Amino acid sequence: TFDGRSIAELWRTPDAELRGALKHSAMTRAGVRRLRRNLAVCAGATADANALSALRDVHEPTCDDPLVAEHIHWALELGSGL
Repeated sequence: TFDGRSIAELWRTPDAELRGALKHSAMTRAGVRRLRRNLAVCAGATADANALSALRDVHEPTCDDPLVAEHIHWALELGSGL
């Protein structure tokens, strides 16, 4: 399900699809919110242009969660060199 997919591809995946993919897996406990947070951290840490673009473009409901929004902001700041 997640094998071979880029950070950007995973970020662009709708919340409902991510939730379904996590169901009955070891990542169920982490959930979509924490997965999105971790993807944002990866996007910022790698400065991957496609991933940073995805962070700007995709606004799934979990992106509004304060924890996720904070990490999106961090990644975009880091990625822009500010």
